[in-house]
Amino acid sequence: MNSVDINRIERHARQMRTEEMARLQRLLATRIGAYLRPLADSALHASKILQWLFSWNPQNSEPRRPSSGPRLTTRANDLLRACFSWNPNTRHS
Repeated sequence: MNSVDINRIERHARQMRTEEMARLQRLLATRIGAYLRPLADSALHASKILQWLFSWNPQNSEPRRPSSGPRLTTRANDLLRACFSWNPNTRHS
């Protein structure tokens, strides 16, 4: 019958565990890199868009054309007031 060398088996098991932990660590680093790379690219793209939005200066643009009537906001305000101030009991004569 062969003798069982428990110390050799334990060393081999520890070595295999160390190799497996290193393999899992490399795998995790690879997957995190694959996840964070597109995330960083999209954040960079979003920052460029935000930079463009916050650097826009409306005073630098030339007026399009002089308007002949009331502004759009004034017309929209008048329309909303007319909608909400309508009273069916009021009779115009």
